[in-house]
Amino acid sequence: TGFSRCLATTGEGGAIPEEYEAIYAKDRTETVSAVWLGLTTGCAACHDHKFDPISTKEFYSLTAFFRNTTMQAMDGNDAAHPPVVFVPAAADRERWDAVAGEIAGAGKTLAERGTAAQADFQNWVATAKIEAPANAESALALHLPLTEADGPLKGIVDGQPHEWAANLSRVAAPTGAAPVLSTPVELGDFGSFARGDQVSYGCFVRVEGAPNGAVVARMDPPHGYRGWDLFLQNGHPAAHVIDTWDQAADRIESAEALTPGEWHHVMVTFDGTRPGPEALALYVDGVKQSTALTPKTLGGTIETNVALRLGSRQGGDSTLNGPVAIQDLRFYRRLLPEQEISALANSATLGRTLAMPAAQRSKEQNEALFRYYLANVDEPSRALRSKLDALKNEQMAIKNQGTTTLVMEEKPELPFAHVLTRGIYSDKADKVEAVTPAALPPMAADAPHNRLGLAKWLADPTNPLPARVTVNRTWYYFFGTGIVETTEDFGIMGSRPSHPHLLDWLAAEFTGSKWDYRHMLKLIVTSQTYRQSGAVSPEKLEKDPMNRLLSRGPRYRLDAEEIRDLALSASGLLSTKVGGPPVKPYQPEGIWEAVAMKESNTRNYKADMGESLYRRSIYTFWKRTAPNPTMEILNAPTRESFCVRRERTDTPLQAFVTLNDPQFVETSRRLAENALKASADFDTRLDQTTLPLLARTFAPDERQIVRQTLDEALASFRADPAGAAKFIATGETVPDKSLDVPELAAWTLVASQVFNLDETLNK
Repeated sequence: TGFSRCLATTGEGGAIPEEYEAIYAKDRTETVSAVWLGLTTGCAACHDHKFDPISTKEFYSLTAFFRNTTMQAMDGNDAAHPPVVFVPAAADRERWDAVAGEIAGAGKTLAERGTAAQADFQNWVATAKIEAPANAESALALHLPLTEADGPLKGIVDGQPHEWAANLSRVAAPTGAAPVLSTPVELGDFGSFARGDQVSYGCFVRVEGAPNGAVVARMDPPHGYRGWDLFLQNGHPAAHVIDTWDQAADRIESAEALTPGEWHHVMVTFDGTRPGPEALALYVDGVKQSTALTPKTLGGTIETNVALRLGSRQGGDSTLNGPVAIQDLRFYRRLLPEQEISALANSATLGRTLAMPAAQRSKEQNEALFRYYLANVDEPSRALRSKLDALKNEQMAIKNQGTTTLVMEEKPELPFAHVLTRGIYSDKADKVEAVTPAALPPMAADAPHNRLGLAKWLADPTNPLPARVTVNRTWYYFFGTGIVETTEDFGIMGSRPSHPHLLDWLAAEFTGSKWDYRHMLKLIVTSQTYRQSGAVSPEKLEKDPMNRLLSRGPRYRLDAEEIRDLALSASGLLSTKVGGPPVKPYQPEGIWEAVAMKESNTRNYKADMGESLYRRSIYTFWKRTAPNPTMEILNAPTRESFCVRRERTDTPLQAFVTLNDPQFVETSRRLAENALKASADFDTRLDQTTLPLLARTFAPDERQIVRQTLDEALASFRADPAGAAKFIATGETVPDKSLDVPELAAWTLVASQVFNLDETLNK
């Protein structure tokens, strides 16, 4: 089961030797120390063995601690499945808390103004006339009233007037005349939004029959239909938000069709801060519709370079096939609440409502007039709403710079589990509560029976296991091999410690320092053992070939992430940014696509641009079924299962990666650029290349070898300038145009060779 109690210790007759008493038995009972010692050493220090295994029921009782989370097993492929916590960037944390308070205060003030404005509203309503809704806020990024009787279409974009030539017929509309979209109209580079944005867009629509096609769209059909639209499907209003159709997209459609010959207000809201199935909503005449959502696979990229169009998508795709008239087209860079959408929808009927005697108006009609007044007439309300919008936009900007992290949350009830007959998850037997095995010391009487209580039980000072495992793993990080070589297994199947008393002392020092991990790191790296030379003599090689006796300083190949980060750091490309969402560096094409399911939201891989290409490897987006090939070839685990100790292999593929991967070629070129800019002298340039990688300069004989390599490479690249230019063009960063191309290519080759030395790639 993996949980056994060793009743024997390293002493005779079960007694604890003096050295263990000194470490563990102070202020503790001999019985407790003996039990914990047997468990923690995992028999690696024992000479005699007798085991008391736990029962199947106890095993499942222990698993109960880990099945008490509120997170559902089926998470809908949602990366932010609750429970989650938003983590703002370090620079935004203070402002994040403040802006939330300011939003709450502004909302309260706006509500208070709604009460105070009643008297002003009564004065206004006595003589008011309803006009087309005004362009009265910064969040209204695009507004086309579309009330012209003829001539060009006119509107406001980001506060500036625009005109668009259009030869369209007009029909009577709620306000003035309205154009019939008989031919598509290109509006331009407007209405773009990102996956994490909040937007609202829509207009008044009148159809004849049951037309199909795009009413308004910013969508690129040749490139997976990326973008968004407001669409008609047999007269049913619909909307798309697409990364790549249909692998990464959402489509929403109203269950009811628009009534032919009548004007309807249609509005779409998109909340990119919510999971895909909850992001899209559709309103008709101010009422949220019952909709069908497909295929529920919305991806991470929406932006496209094509223009915003009326009456079709880019290239004439999905051109409207029947008479469709529109008016009052609006695109907001905020999420409109339902009451505002209702006010917009009702603006066409408010004029008739005002013409009625006040005594004949219904409660709903008066409320609609009041909402209109607050949104379009009352200056204090409009100013407060603009302030609130600005605060929400600031909050959204902060949110886009931060990230969301998954957290664990305990259910309020006591955890339980079922014994599974022969381990079959569907064959449940007895129900058991969360308890620790009887063979081990019990949990404290006042400890909660949840993961917190279990953690306190494990970290009890009488239990040296966490300290021993931690310091052994730390030793492995610095020396390449743990004191117990099987860092992942302290049980009877694991290795015995090479230096048992050293392991004991380090564990005692760790607990004695109150779990000060930084103290332990400093202790190890300043030790005489760690600071030994890595040089090996024939005598040491014969007596200690694997350095298990620590006869010399550690030497082993760096891990995959360390190799990549070393190259980025030495070249000056490494981003020092801390935190944020995962990034996608260079990767060969087709890897994700080959293994992804049709509905996967990571079906397509698109490398990032700019700083994201040069983030530390810890931030690399990891797809377990298709990990980054550079990392995998250099023995990074796939993360499909837990890994404590990595394999280290030496294969030709690893050399192909460090010599030819675009990331490493680019970093070598940047390192060469830095050297060429530093000096015209060969020796100085070489020092500028070796110092960031090796922390030393080359000896005279080594310099001679490099000079010979450089001369040969330079001659080759001067004979093939096109090949030299192609070589240094690798990567997103642009080569320095002031440098000689063949010379830069030759020094890039030199930098690559220095990087590929064993001395560079090994600790």
